[in-house]
Amino acid sequence: MRKTGVAFYSPYAPGSEDPIKTKFLELKKIMLGGLLIFLWIDVFAQNIPVQYSIRYKETVNTYYTIADPTQEFSAAEMVKLRNTTIRDSIIKVVDIDNNVTTTLYHLENSRLEPWMTHPFRTVIDKEQVTTYDKNEKTLSKANHSVQYLKSQELIKNMLFATGADIIPEFPSLTPEAENELIDAGFVYEPGNNNEAVFKKDSMELRVDNDRLIFEMINYTSAGVFHSSVKKGFMKNSLGQIVPAYVIKKSWDDRFRNNCVQKLEITEYENYSITYAIYRSADTANTNSEIIIYPNPASDYLTAYLSKDCFAVATVEILDATGNTMIKKYIPELRQNLTLPVSDLAPGMYMLRIYDQQYQLSKTFYKN
Repeated sequence: MRKTGVAFYSPYAPGSEDPIKTKFLELKKIMLGGLLIFLWIDVFAQNIPVQYSIRYKETVNTYYTIADPTQEFSAAEMVKLRNTTIRDSIIKVVDIDNNVTTTLYHLENSRLEPWMTHPFRTVIDKEQVTTYDKNEKTLSKANHSVQYLKSQELIKNMLFATGADIIPEFPSLTPEAENELIDAGFVYEPGNNNEAVFKKDSMELRVDNDRLIFEMINYTSAGVFHSSVKKGFMKNSLGQIVPAYVIKKSWDDRFRNNCVQKLEITEYENYSITYAIYRSADTANTNSEIIIYPNPASDYLTAYLSKDCFAVATVEILDATGNTMIKKYIPELRQNLTLPVSDLAPGMYMLRIYDQQYQLSKTFYKN
């Protein structure tokens, strides 16, 4: 299992020309290990060895505040100022070659009018982006741009070189990290509630190890607020430290004179990380290690495992959006497992069996 060191995240899009970017790059060199990566993978449809997978539901609420009440807006601009909610169920999986793909199940998007096409699922792999409707009909398919492919190759090279992963980690302030910040020119100030504050030029960092909160605030050269990113973490039911929320504040650059402030709040639900031990080439295909019958199933589903490989196993059945429909803990799981599925609605599901060392999964259909 590979772990990163101190993680750090940029509030700017890759390639941003923001003047504060230079300051961020200085800090990035100090707190190397975390990368802002918006890449995802659905491993369960792949017959490839897997390093780890990440699952969560993400709700993004965006609000707009008009800072200048005298400012006039056109009808088209007022549409842009509507508050929005986007909710997705996301699966990210990384294989042993650091290829990252994502599957997003689109649960809610208030930007879409009733008459618009509502996509059900989007898959982003190493070559293209494909969107499907609820009947698995392809709505769109597009290859990645050359620039996108180059950026992903750079990220892969970084992951191989540093042994890092894409799992967001709380940037805990250690004595070593504090000394590196001070050596880089940051000035330490004690904050409230055991919060440590570091300031340098137009950047301010706030870290609270007790409450698992990290915040970065940027100002212009004139000392005026420019943007901020606040990240909160929590311990999930598995005891893993995982993201809980992200709060971003900035001036909306679609409007002139800093007259509109944008507030984006992202909340995470059921965030979990599963590590998988990959096997040799002759056993790398996990689907060959689990047989499901009958498929489609009606009342009962039986899984046959090719060998005894689990101690205390967690058995889950997930629906197409990633919701856990059935969950059981089975000590000393042997080769045969039977589950009642009569209460499940017709559709596609995934059977997932895992412990601390292994993970098996396979899709099936319910009549």
